Amino acid sequence: MQRPLLFLFFAFNLLAPAAWAQDLSPYSATFDMQLPPASVASCPGPLSLAHNPAELSWAPSFDLLFVHQQRLDVDQGSADRVFVGGADALMMKLGRLGFSVQWVRPYDDEDRFNYLKYTLATPLISHSRWFSLAAAVEVMDPTDTNEGSSVDFMLGAMIRPLRYVSLGIVGRNLGRAKINDEKSNRALDLGIAVRPLWFAPERVTLTADYRLMQDADDPPVRFTGYFRLIDGLSIFGNADIDGNFGAGLLIDFQRVGTGGYVSLSNDQEIEPDSVLLTARLSSENHPGFIVTHNKTAEFTLDNQIISGRPTSIGIFRRQVSAHDVGQAIRKAAKETLG
Repeated sequence: MQRPLLFLFFAFNLLAPAAWAQDLSPYSATFDMQLPPASVASCPGPLSLAHNPAELSWAPSFDLLFVHQQRLDVDQGSADRVFVGGADALMMKLGRLGFSVQWVRPYDDEDRFNYLKYTLATPLISHSRWFSLAAAVEVMDPTDTNEGSSVDFMLGAMIRPLRYVSLGIVGRNLGRAKINDEKSNRALDLGIAVRPLWFAPERVTLTADYRLMQDADDPPVRFTGYFRLIDGLSIFGNADIDGNFGAGLLIDFQRVGTGGYVSLSNDQEIEPDSVLLTARLSSENHPGFIVTHNKTAEFTLDNQIISGRPTSIGIFRRQVSAHDVGQAIRKAAKETLG
């Protein structure tokens, strides 16, 4: 395990450039559109393509996510907030392979800044359900200039020592891709995610991320919270140390879902600066509203089942018995059949 992590740190430090002082406006520091908040330590589904590709090692299923972003800014002729640009992303996870394309349009009236970003990611090393190392290749392609495409790289690792905690580390923009003579900035993201509800760990996830980036104005510390109120209805939000924050809502119907998110900046006064809309399609059932009854319940057994009485095997871990499985099946039958 130590060698992959040392390789990640070595790759970042070896490729780190001298101080970089260009203004990336109208581009983000990593040439990504704004996406729903997540952490390098917890980014399930296709969002792992942008946050940490190491997550692709787990839950090998088909997932498709569409994200639409609209940026807002103050109209020069009035004090009203108006749409000034946007972006769209289609992100796909197929087993342990991930692919996404982002079409970013920073300004509606400035086509020369538009570009496509393609990402292809796959795990390199994985061990059981507790460690993963993955890499991604990213291609930036300007759409309205004669400039050629530029290639970038991302390397990420994730450790899950317990069901209740996970750690993530990602090196971004290792190739320093360039669009219109503006280069991306290398960054190293560190994150931790905790799930404090021991009786239902997946219902609450709290994360903290720290970004190391040279000469960047982005706040280095970000916090994210995810709360599943009931199966099918979740709320989430994020904040940084500069006072910028956002909140969103997810509605899930097991294999399909939709959501929305609004981010607010704290420049001079708190104002909305972006709106996101999402749509999800999955091959496996997610916790969600059940539209009809008499459906088949699916179980994933990822622990060894014992025939005798269960015993504790750690501070937070417990063996699973055949009696436990029987109780879970009876409960699922009751809920599924109504």
